Amino acid sequence: MAGRTRSSTARAWRVDAAVNEERILSAARSVFARGGAYKLIDVAEEAEIGIATLYRHFPNKEALARAVYTQIFDTEIAPLLTAPKGVPVRQTLVAVAERLLDLIDLEPGLIASSDSFAALTDDQLHRFLDCFATLLEQGQSRHEIRPDLQTGDIPQLLVMLVTGLSSPAVRGETRSRYLALLLDAIEPRAVGSPLPPLARATPLETIRTSIGAAAAQPLTRPSRSLPRSGSSAPTEEKTAFRR
Repeated sequence: MAGRTRSSTARAWRVDAAVNEERILSAARSVFARGGAYKLIDVAEEAEIGIATLYRHFPNKEALARAVYTQIFDTEIAPLLTAPKGVPVRQTLVAVAERLLDLIDLEPGLIASSDSFAALTDDQLHRFLDCFATLLEQGQSRHEIRPDLQTGDIPQLLVMLVTGLSSPAVRGETRSRYLALLLDAIEPRAVGSPLPPLARATPLETIRTSIGAAAAQPLTRPSRSLPRSGSSAPTEEKTAFRR
């Protein structure tokens, strides 16, 4: 009898924990959509739970952002990557890129929660390498995709597209224009000479890390003021840049 009671209690605890996690993720997306600075207590209040309960699930903003982003990929991106056979690969990649860019617009707090949104996006995309391999095989067999493109190129390309086109100044038709221009590079007609191979000394993991580090680097701009008399070089001012 006691064993049955303990089993029922453990099962109830697991159900309660799963419900709390869903409430936290849903609340986090609501808070992210507001934009601006926030604290984890804001998410706890939105979810109507105690801050201690939230910390048991997610000890910091980075962990929360990763969990939300994983849920988004599982529920919104994965279905795009498993489009019916015959859908052009380019159309699928456009749909994925546009959904990720829309997410940046609609839930800016998610981006602000991650130390490197580019690296986080790359982590998520690499979970779907099998899907990319299938898409690539189909696209190349139909002569839609250049023959020298590799499976690992696709997540890297998507990370660069999302990172490069996420500027507030790039919206609407302007975004569609540059998305089209960049994706032209994967079509067979774009082949002028074969792509250089990925060097063994520069594995995909290193490329991914470099993209994330570059996105987090501050921008440095030369000062417009003239150098003082006798100085050898103009001063510089640093402007912090954060996605």
